[in-house]
Amino acid sequence: MVLAKRVLGVMTLLILLISVLPTTAQSQVVISVAVPEFVEALVKDNLITPFEAENPDIKVNIVTADIPNYDNDTEAYLNTMQEYVSTADLLLVNEANLTPVLTRAGFFLDLNPLIRSDIEINVDDFYPQMWQSFQWDGSQWAIPVAGDLTVLIYVPESFDAAGLTYPDEFWTLTDFENAIRALSEFDEEGKVSKAGYAEFSATATTSILLSLAGVGTYDPNQFEGVPDFSSPNLETALIDWRELQETGLLIPPDTGEFDLNVPLITGQTLFATANIPGVTVDRALAPLPGGRAALNVNGVAISAGSQYPEAAYRLIKYASNSATVTTAFLSA
Repeated sequence: MVLAKRVLGVMTLLILLISVLPTTAQSQVVISVAVPEFVEALVKDNLITPFEAENPDIKVNIVTADIPNYDNDTEAYLNTMQEYVSTADLLLVNEANLTPVLTRAGFFLDLNPLIRSDIEINVDDFYPQMWQSFQWDGSQWAIPVAGDLTVLIYVPESFDAAGLTYPDEFWTLTDFENAIRALSEFDEEGKVSKAGYAEFSATATTSILLSLAGVGTYDPNQFEGVPDFSSPNLETALIDWRELQETGLLIPPDTGEFDLNVPLITGQTLFATANIPGVTVDRALAPLPGGRAALNVNGVAISAGSQYPEAAYRLIKYASNSATVTTAFLSA
């Protein structure tokens, strides 16, 4: 009689388990995040795996996709971006590729309702400039998870050898031009054989050019405004910049390899602080002319088509609180 009761109890337990397990599996929400292929492993190890361990009710799939670039065809760009935001619930963004054009087209979800209902989030934990970089039209379009500054990065030893003073906030366009001429090497025909200067991104180019011209102060309320080209400093800077390009001082020599030890760089502080393979020089940092620094912000946004915005928001908040996630975004 006792054995029969035990068998009956075991069978009852098995029946309960069989009926519960499918329900549990079905209750797991599956979301996806789109990342470039070169950071897939970093995002998987530093973000997805630990997040899933702490949130067993959410499964995260990684979709490899590159963020489309604008190529002067707005209609084609919007069509491509529509396809891109349809690939995943969560999308990696930065201050350059998440724009009012895209948010006003309805591609991204306004995160303000999720943020306002979150009693745990503390906006004061974020650098104000980084938090505000994804704000416009009264909405919050992404949450920052990593960031860096674009500044001048130089090799003091090279400057000493060339008899140059170190760059600082008082540098002018003339100082800049004299420095890159002195730091570059030329062949018998007068062409640049070894670059003295390099830029690592379009953001870097824009930042140094506008700083040298003394214009370009950011105003989030001027999206609808007409660009102002009336500054005589901007005209002078553009003309001089064109001349520097034509002489090859702003274009790396066609040697097939890029010299990572170039004496002067406009780029993220990452290139001065990180242990980059191939770099054998000691570098120092200086502000851009005018005492500026361009802010590079990496964030995560939610596609307007996401069926699980609450789960997606949980992953974003986890990422924004993880120090190790910063390394996955190549930020210092």
